[in-house]
Amino acid sequence: MARILIFQEHPGELHALRKSLETHHELHFERGIDQALSVLQRRAIDLIIARVHSEQGNVFEFIRTIKRRDCFAEIPLVCFCGRRTPIARKLDPALAKAAETFGADGYICIDPYCSEDTCDFDSLRASIESHLKESASTE
Repeated sequence: MARILIFQEHPGELHALRKSLETHHELHFERGIDQALSVLQRRAIDLIIARVHSEQGNVFEFIRTIKRRDCFAEIPLVCFCGRRTPIARKLDPALAKAAETFGADGYICIDPYCSEDTCDFDSLRASIESHLKESASTE
C-alpha cells in the first residue's frame, strides 16, 4: 500500500482519483502548496499527484520546489489534468512538456479513462501506479 499525496485545490476530479485509489492506497489530500509541503515534511510519501490547473499557486513552482529539495527529489511526481475544454485540449501538449521540464515524472489526463457517464477506475489506477517505485508498490 503506497502513501499518495494528492495536491488539488478543487474537489471536482477528486472523485475519480479517490474511487480509483482509496481501497488500494493511503491517500492524503491537500488544497494548498504550503499544506502539501507540510505533509511531505511530516509523512513518508511514495507518490505525489499534482493537478496542473492551480489558482492559489503555480503548480510548476510546486514541482520545482519539490524537485530542488534533496529530501523530496526522489519522490515520483505526476501531474494530473481533469476534464478539458476544447481549448485546454490544444494546450495539453504544452502543459505536459512544461511539467516534464520542471521535473514531473509523468502527466495523466482523465479524459481517456472517464467520460460523462462512466469511468474505468482500474485503468486509471494502473496508469497512476505505473509511476510508483518498486519498493512502494510492493509494501
